[in-house]
Amino acid sequence: MFAQILLCALAAAGALFAAWCLGGWLLLPGEDTVTLYPAKNGAGRLEKAARCHAWLAETGLVRGRFVIVDCGLDGDGRALADTLCGENENVLLCTREELPAILEMEL
Repeated sequence: MFAQILLCALAAAGALFAAWCLGGWLLLPGEDTVTLYPAKNGAGRLEKAARCHAWLAETGLVRGRFVIVDCGLDGDGRALADTLCGENENVLLCTREELPAILEMEL
């Protein structure tokens, strides 16, 4: 009797999880989504943010590009941003002035 109750509870949880995943996938924004990350100085959290976005893209939880907006990066921050752009084709680097053109191109 206990095994049947446990089996029913696990089946219900599995069906709820599948419905939750399907609903999330259906509500996911389209390919034209752009994530903007304003970076300045040494860009302390830039690498973490870019890697989190890449992981979410690999798992299918986010789509679109990750755009790093240079809002005053120093030499180390600029080198890090260039490295991230070279590692992932979905990561772009632009200045504030270039941002409208990048958004126009992406959308």
